[in-house]
Amino acid sequence: MNAVRWLTEPREIAALVTDRGPERFSAELFHFGERPRKLAAELYLLAPGRYTLRLADGDGQPLADARPLAVDGPRTRIEFELPPRTRCVLRVDIAGK
Repeated sequence: MNAVRWLTEPREIAALVTDRGPERFSAELFHFGERPRKLAAELYLLAPGRYTLRLADGDGQPLADARPLAVDGPRTRIEFELPPRTRCVLRVDIAGK
């Protein structure tokens, strides 16, 4: 079953889903381009509730402020920006974890 649909052109990007379930989602992302790139995705497996979305580099250093995410249905759209040539980790977890 698909956990995510990346809403972006499949150019200069790599994505690997590393965890998914009704209370969490995580993926490693890499943008090969030379400028920041805006991305969007639809998450399919999260149960309704309140979550926190985080984007960090491969060492765990935040690349953006953590932000709340409300899930109220089977398709939850998220948007974020990837820096160029940096291994990134996207995490969505139940709020408070």
